[in-house]
Amino acid sequence: MATHFLTPASSVLAALTPKTRAALEATARVVSLAEGDALLEVGDEVTIAGLVLEGTLREVYVDEHGEERTRGFSFTGDFVGAWADVLARRPSRTRVEALVPARVRCFDVKELRKVEAHAPDLQHALRLVAERLYVRKSDREFELLTMSAGHRYDALLAQVPDVEKLVQLRHIASYLGITPVYLSRLRRRRRARS
Repeated sequence: MATHFLTPASSVLAALTPKTRAALEATARVVSLAEGDALLEVGDEVTIAGLVLEGTLREVYVDEHGEERTRGFSFTGDFVGAWADVLARRPSRTRVEALVPARVRCFDVKELRKVEAHAPDLQHALRLVAERLYVRKSDREFELLTMSAGHRYDALLAQVPDVEKLVQLRHIASYLGITPVYLSRLRRRRRARS
């Protein structure tokens, strides 16, 4: 099982009081997804935020030509969703799909906000999640704007060492912003260095 380098779920949820956890659980449901199923489609109203209980999900942008660009991956223990779209009060710009059979604990955003209004511990926890997501986004932008494809690949392997066991190479290439052929070359060079 992979642990994402910025997985906030365990530390965030552990800090909640039993009362807050019970209130959250009352708003939650577990969704089972088959490989390829979407948790969220582009254009959907974003009504849920999720916690991956099992599996790997991919967050994807789709351009006007139907071309997909992988924004990121969510592994077991990660939060998943389109939180920026919730905050901006707009339809989802992201498709979130299961790469393998997955289970996600989904929290209704409106109910989550109601619990948050009366739970300072949840307010603090959500702020920590937002901070960690901001750091993750900032790191991703830094990698895309300043690093070569080879260095981005090395960074991904350092962050998620078993990513190649969890994610198809074509999706890794999409995440890195390169072709699968170029990723194969990078993998060969890396093996030759080892």
